[in-house]
Amino acid sequence: MKAPDHTKVVETTTSKYWFEGDLLYVVSKKAPQPGMETLIKETEAFKKNMNGKLVCAIIDVTNASPSSKETREYSTKQLPTIFKAIAFIIKNPLSRMLAHLYMGVKPLPFPVKMCSDEKEAHHWITQHL
Repeated sequence: MKAPDHTKVVETTTSKYWFEGDLLYVVSKKAPQPGMETLIKETEAFKKNMNGKLVCAIIDVTNASPSSKETREYSTKQLPTIFKAIAFIIKNPLSRMLAHLYMGVKPLPFPVKMCSDEKEAHHWITQHL
């Protein structure tokens, strides 16, 4: 995924994100996962930018690094305070299967779909806008 030229892109230690209308796009970077202090700081900054509004997102986690149990647990608790629905793009079939297993054990309280490409993700997420 690539942001349109006229769009403001925000960079964090592990991703870049932008809005197109009401839809948030997030692309993970090939970068080591941050420590808890950085993760908390970046999550709070993001939430502040959202002004308490829940958003629908397409998140490409193709380049995401594995995260620690502590950061996964923190993120899982924070996601419902940020998102209304998420379409994850996971191109690797094994990684997609593992994500389905994780979501089966720790389901999120909003709609989530694991997609193989941006077209599938966009088609699915638009019903939740």
